[in-house]
Amino acid sequence: MKIMRFIRLFLISTLTVSSLVLLDACSDGAEVISVETELYRMRTTDHLFSPQTYMLKQYSGFHREGLNPDRLQCLYEVDGWRVVADWKGKGVVSRIWTTNHNIVWGDIKVEVDDKIIYEGDALKFFNQEKIPFVQPVSAIFEVDEEESAWGNENEKLNKWAVSYVPIPFTKRFRFMQKDTIYTNINIKEFPEETRIVSFNDTDWEKLESHFNETSNSWKNFPLSKDDYGYISLKETMKVPASKEGAVSEIELADITEKGVIRGIKLKLNDESIRDSLNPERSFNLCVYWDNEMQPSICSPVLHGFGSFKEQTMALGTSEDKWQYMYFPGPFMKNARVTVKSNIEAVVSLSYEIIYEKVENLSPDFLYLRSYANTGIFRSGVDSIGNMEYPIGDFFYNVGYSALDITGTGHVVAYLDLFHCQPELDEHIFIDDERIFPDNSWNGTGHEDLFDMAWGHKPRSTPMTSGGSEEFDEVNVKLFWSDPMPFRKAVKFNWEWSYKFAQEPPRDARFASVVYFYSKP
Repeated sequence: MKIMRFIRLFLISTLTVSSLVLLDACSDGAEVISVETELYRMRTTDHLFSPQTYMLKQYSGFHREGLNPDRLQCLYEVDGWRVVADWKGKGVVSRIWTTNHNIVWGDIKVEVDDKIIYEGDALKFFNQEKIPFVQPVSAIFEVDEEESAWGNENEKLNKWAVSYVPIPFTKRFRFMQKDTIYTNINIKEFPEETRIVSFNDTDWEKLESHFNETSNSWKNFPLSKDDYGYISLKETMKVPASKEGAVSEIELADITEKGVIRGIKLKLNDESIRDSLNPERSFNLCVYWDNEMQPSICSPVLHGFGSFKEQTMALGTSEDKWQYMYFPGPFMKNARVTVKSNIEAVVSLSYEIIYEKVENLSPDFLYLRSYANTGIFRSGVDSIGNMEYPIGDFFYNVGYSALDITGTGHVVAYLDLFHCQPELDEHIFIDDERIFPDNSWNGTGHEDLFDMAWGHKPRSTPMTSGGSEEFDEVNVKLFWSDPMPFRKAVKFNWEWSYKFAQEPPRDARFASVVYFYSKP
C-alpha cells in the first residue's frame, strides 16, 4: 500500500508540475529557475539525462593547507560573523549540511539578495516546522547513546542537520556563523542570462501543495517503477559457473526499439553467494547502449546497486531483498543488458528490467554510464611522498581516484565500500582545475558527504544511505536535484592521509562506483 500510495502521488505531482514548468518558460526561450522548478527536480527523474546549464560548487570549512580539522577556517570575518559562503551572481543553494561542536548549537545568519532570511540558533533553522523547512527535506539527526563518536571526538557531539530546501538567488547568497561549526554548502552557479525567481519573491501559500508532494515523495522512497504502464521483462535464470576464473557473459535482454530503461532490479536467490562476493570476485550487471562494443554500465552487484540493508530514492535493497537502480537510461536504437561473472558456482538470479517506449528523444540527451574502481594504501608499505607548501597539484595527483574521465556530462551518484579514517576529505577537480584549494569542491570528511557526522551510522534517507567504515556496507550519495556537471573532464579524489609529515595510522581501502551521464 505504501508503494501504491507513493505512485499515485508521484503521477499527480508530475502532471501538476509539468504544467507549471511549461508555464515557467519565457517567450524568448531563456531558462527560468524558481523554488517550484527545483521542487519538481527533487521528485522526478527526466532532468537527469538532460544537459545541465549550471556549474556546482561546494563551500565548506575545509583546511586550506590540507590539514584537519575542517571547521576552523572561513572565507573572511565581518562584525563578529565567520562567513563560510559568499556567492555573488545568480544561483541556487541546493544543500546545507552542518553540525554542532558543543552542547549549545551556535548562531547562524543566512542572507539572500541583501535580505536576512534567518538569524539565530542553527538547530532551529533546520527545524522550523513550516514551509519551506519541512521534514524530510530539512532534517536533524542524532547519535543514539549506544553509538559512540569516532576516534577521540567529544562525546557531546551528537547532532547534525541537512537541508535540501532550494534557495534561489539573483544577486548574492551568504552563510555566516558565530562559532567554528562544521558546514558544507552546495551552490549551483547559473549563466547570467538565466531567469531566476528569488527565494524572497516566492509565494509560499501557492507552493504548499508542491511542498507536500515533494515531502510525500521523499517519505515514500524508493522511487518505485512497478506500476507506470511500462513494459516489464521479468525472469529467473541460472548463471553458469565460471570455468577456472574466466569471465563469462550471459545476455538478459536485448531491447530493439527507442526507449528509456526506467528501472533494473536484481535478486541473488542464494544469499551465501552474495556474502562471498568481493571486488575481485566479479559478478557485474552490464548495459550496452545503441550497439556499443563495450558496456557503458558495468556495475558490481556487490556494491554497485547500493546498500544491502538501506535504501535511497534510486539505489538500495527493498524489503523483499531486491536490489534496485532507478536512474533513467535513454537509448535511440537498442539496449542490451547482460551479466558478467567469474564466480566458480552456479548463481540463481532473478531480474526485472522496466522500460518505456518513446517516440521522441531530445537530440541532446545523455547516456547513463558507470565507473568502477578499487584502491588500497598500505601503512608501512606505500608512501604518500614528500610535499612542500604551497600544495599546488598534490591532491590532484596523490590519493584514490574514484572517477577520472574526460568528456562532457554530469555525476549523479557516488557509492563506495570504505575502510579507513572517515576524516579523509574528497577533492574534486572539474575541467581545467588542478590546483588546491582553488578547485570547485573540497569536502570535510568521508561521512560528511553522506549527510552524516562523527562516523557512519546506518541510515536510509532519500539522498544518502549506508553507514559503515569497515568495508562491509555500501555508502551511497545521490546528486539528484544538483547533478555535478563537467564540460571537459572530472577527477574525484580522496585523500590517503591529511597528515603529510607522517604516514596514515592505518590502511586505507576503497571500492567505488560512480554513476554519471555523458555523450558517447
